[in-house]
Amino acid sequence: MSELILDSFAKVNLSLDVINKRQDNYHNIATIFQEIDLRDGIYISNDKKYLDGGLNLTCDDKRIPTGENNLVFKAWNLMKDMTDRQGVRIHIEKNIPLSAGLAGGSSNAAATVKGLNEIWNLNLSSDQMINVCRKLGADVSFFILGGTCLGEGIGDVLTPLKSLSGLKMLLVNAGFGVSSKYVYENLVIRDSEKLTYKLADAINNGKSDFYKYLNNDLEDVTLKNNPDIIKIKENMRRLGSKAELMCGSGPTVFGIFEDDYSLDNAFFFFKDKYDLSFKVNAR
Repeated sequence: MSELILDSFAKVNLSLDVINKRQDNYHNIATIFQEIDLRDGIYISNDKKYLDGGLNLTCDDKRIPTGENNLVFKAWNLMKDMTDRQGVRIHIEKNIPLSAGLAGGSSNAAATVKGLNEIWNLNLSSDQMINVCRKLGADVSFFILGGTCLGEGIGDVLTPLKSLSGLKMLLVNAGFGVSSKYVYENLVIRDSEKLTYKLADAINNGKSDFYKYLNNDLEDVTLKNNPDIIKIKENMRRLGSKAELMCGSGPTVFGIFEDDYSLDNAFFFFKDKYDLSFKVNAR
């Protein structure tokens, strides 16, 4: 195989409970990852200019560095040691907003691992690819499985849940980035009930009111500094969402809608104010 095109999907966290801080400065969490159909494109092809095993990495968004700090570069750097095959060209086509709590960079890295596994005929299993992804970041591993998963540990201990495929959502991003590092450094961990496990049980048992367990501990920091996000949540509720929550460390907000009329009405309301508004479905 000489060329491969992969979808690199975004995610939202239907719940995110921060349990404690670890000695390595990561945090133990309990979260529900949900893959959605907002996606980037990852284009991988063999490149004869790089017969020594090099990488030609490009991106259509000039804000994204394509050097060794890029997660796609890091993914390639881990995978290249498993083969003596020729070099590759990887192009990233960006649609997922940056620094938005949607894990676009992590998704790109996981897609690269899957793509190189295929184009180089490495025959790695899902578990083997997950182990590679664990070296790249806390939420990269999720994108090997996709769908709906309970994430524990730092988010890399994964348990698939009953699918929520087709669930209707609206994403609204206010157009600014949020630093996950800042949010976690300023978070005061609450000694409170962890709703993630109740949500997981509700999903697996097919309960239609599962969304009453949605929770995101990181809102405590991000909402305090960004009142625009509070306003977005209030307007989503007013326009008919059954539940609304900040994605990860923010600033993107998602709302869950049960009917197309309410979803379309909310979409046009927000699209007039925020360019980065998307109707999406759970995968």
